[in-house]
Amino acid sequence: VPKGISIDPSKKRLAMMVEDHPFDYKDFEGIIPEGNYGAGTVIIWDRGTYEPVGISGADKSETEKFIRSRLHKGELKLRLYGEKARGEFVLVRSRDKDNENAWLLYKTVDEFSETADITALDRSVVSGRTIEEVAKSPGKTWVSNRKAAKPKKVTMGKIAGHPDKRLQSLLGEGKKQKFPDTVSPMLATLGDEAFDDPNWLYEIKWDGYRTLASLRGGVASLTSRKNITLNKFQPIVAALSGFPDDMILDGELVVLDEEGHADFQLLQSWAREQRGFLCYQVFDILWYKGYDLTALPLIKRKKILEQVLPASESVRYCDHVEATGKDFYRLAERWGIEGIIAKKKQSAYLQGARSRDWLKIKNQHFMEAVITGFTAGRNSRKYIGALILGQYVAGELRYIGHSGSGMDDKTIRSVYQKLQSLVIPATPFAVKPVTNMPATWVRPELVCEIKYQEMTREGILRIPIFQGIRSDKTAKELQEESLVNAKKSSASPADTPVAPTGEIAGEMADKKQATIYINGKGLALTNLDKLYWPTEGISKRRMLQYYEDVMPYMLAYMRNRPQSLNRFPNGVEGKSFYQKDVRGKVPEWIKTFPYTSENTGGKKDFLVCTDEASLLYIANLGCIEMNPWHSRIEKPAFPDWCVVDLDPDDIHFDKVVITAQVVKKVLDAAGASSFVKTSGSTGLHIYIPLGGHYTYDQSRIFAEIIANLVHHELPEFTSVERNPAKRRGKIYIDYLQNRNIQTIAAPYSLRPKPGATASAPLHWSEVRKGLAISQFHIDNMKDRIRNEGDLFTGVMGEGIDLDRVLMKLLELNEAF
Repeated sequence: VPKGISIDPSKKRLAMMVEDHPFDYKDFEGIIPEGNYGAGTVIIWDRGTYEPVGISGADKSETEKFIRSRLHKGELKLRLYGEKARGEFVLVRSRDKDNENAWLLYKTVDEFSETADITALDRSVVSGRTIEEVAKSPGKTWVSNRKAAKPKKVTMGKIAGHPDKRLQSLLGEGKKQKFPDTVSPMLATLGDEAFDDPNWLYEIKWDGYRTLASLRGGVASLTSRKNITLNKFQPIVAALSGFPDDMILDGELVVLDEEGHADFQLLQSWAREQRGFLCYQVFDILWYKGYDLTALPLIKRKKILEQVLPASESVRYCDHVEATGKDFYRLAERWGIEGIIAKKKQSAYLQGARSRDWLKIKNQHFMEAVITGFTAGRNSRKYIGALILGQYVAGELRYIGHSGSGMDDKTIRSVYQKLQSLVIPATPFAVKPVTNMPATWVRPELVCEIKYQEMTREGILRIPIFQGIRSDKTAKELQEESLVNAKKSSASPADTPVAPTGEIAGEMADKKQATIYINGKGLALTNLDKLYWPTEGISKRRMLQYYEDVMPYMLAYMRNRPQSLNRFPNGVEGKSFYQKDVRGKVPEWIKTFPYTSENTGGKKDFLVCTDEASLLYIANLGCIEMNPWHSRIEKPAFPDWCVVDLDPDDIHFDKVVITAQVVKKVLDAAGASSFVKTSGSTGLHIYIPLGGHYTYDQSRIFAEIIANLVHHELPEFTSVERNPAKRRGKIYIDYLQNRNIQTIAAPYSLRPKPGATASAPLHWSEVRKGLAISQFHIDNMKDRIRNEGDLFTGVMGEGIDLDRVLMKLLELNEAF
């Protein structure tokens, strides 16, 4: 099955019937050399048994006869009992007459069907290694007695060396910095439940020790989240010390049991017993070869990590799935995994901070509990009968039951010794719980991990089983986390970003002037009662509140970009003016970017939006709309996107819709992703992500090719003519927006137009007859974003491969 199986019933996968293989091939992992049948790298992705559907109670001979008859008819239903693939599947012979060995494989709807991509679980069920890791360190080689068929000529899909070019480009977005003396891990906030969101990615929540790894000059060092050395885990230190580059990694130290599950108890005893397989699951990179990467979006950091992390059996890249959090969580539950971590793709790495950009969503059958005491042992059991457990809820310690299972004699003695210095005379609970044996109470400081069957309505655990002491966590942390979670529980849902400045609107209420503090900077807001849209009765106060609402989304397209300020100090009906040079006219905390014109030699200092405070500062200047550069100050000559601007002149908007659909058709044919938004004024903006890999000239030429192809298909009502007099009554396909220092209204920007319209990112399915600019405005954009999410997040992705796309476009041009 070349692309791997799918457990999504809506997806069919090509399955090729191959020649019989030797039976012992089923246990092989390694390399089949070139020239042998089935040459390549092999892992055991899954293993198990199967049975045909439609026959039961038959002996082996009858069952095989049934299977052969179904194969002959071209349809066979199977039930798989694998470690990954489970449930009912169907094999159907393809109708491709030119290839009689081609079949289709698909999943039926049952309790095992999901929309999650099961191939993301890319490790061997035997060795735990990926294809790439086996390729670099195969261990075994298979020599077949059959030679491979002569290969057909193929065309290379990528230019040699391109990945290195992309890596350097990504690193260039980081900040040049010496190797830091200390680092602190970013922490996740406890989430309520799993959710789906295309703006988030999802990782396995590993049950181990959170670990930062520093590699410098061939010497590796491991530290815990509390900056305690973990160098006792020597196999990991040794593996990392063999890596060629200096870097700082973030991940989880775990010990895998025989079934490949992380076992926290094995980890705790590993130093003395060395049972299980010790490995380091790496999910982030903070610093690499002179570059601080913490300000980069997570999705880009992971791309860097995946490229620079050498293949190693004990140091592993922690992969993820995107968008489908609910299905991934259900798979985690089914496999007995502790939970999942949800992370915003665009999140920066905030050292030492607990952020809602990262959410830990725990399997409901695992939890961290505080040890509040223990009961006396009885019969042959010494020291401890059961641990008395508590949980912090909104900062208050509550009794949740007691656990006597999961501890052997060594563990009981070890835990007992740890508790002796914490003994207190009275219960730490507000109400003393009933115990079945005399209780010894302790200060609620020690944290343990508990596995349980369910929690009763009264909040008591059923069948709680002790998993181990969490020496990397404190009860105080759990208490603080419960308070944070309580404050957030009544706010936005977990999958909706939360504005960091929720008090701003309150500070501005019923005042003509107000001074607020945001990002540690004082901001004097003025003329708040002034009507910026007199006809609609919309004030400057309301405009500032709007930008407060959309800041968590809008900043992705504003941050670190010079701005062309279009100021309307007296609202949409007053005079406006552009301001590009702000030298000596802004507070010291406002960042500026020096620019010298290549044509005139003139010098300007552009204002740079860096954070929430600077965005509100721009709005307070009377900038109804936000106009950022296409590039950031880190790489000012390399835009992050290319724009095709559809600008209509006295023509029905349905024609603009048709033009946009043709633009998408051309881009789809060329293999280029695209994102569309209303301009908020008269037209549509179509963005193509470039990832900061190409120059403004390359972007402009690319847009010009697209414009000409679209105009060739729609000559009746489109134009690429620059002179307005020569394109009256037509839609101008403007490709010249892709020049240095040119700007265009940012996603979610308001526009100085009737109705206080906004530039609204759209689903492509919304670009249809009846679409109108007026549908999206100051009063409904907040709810739209909450319901739809940030539809433009892909614009800040890795970007297209322009070489390949241009080749496709040239082919299309020749076809025309």
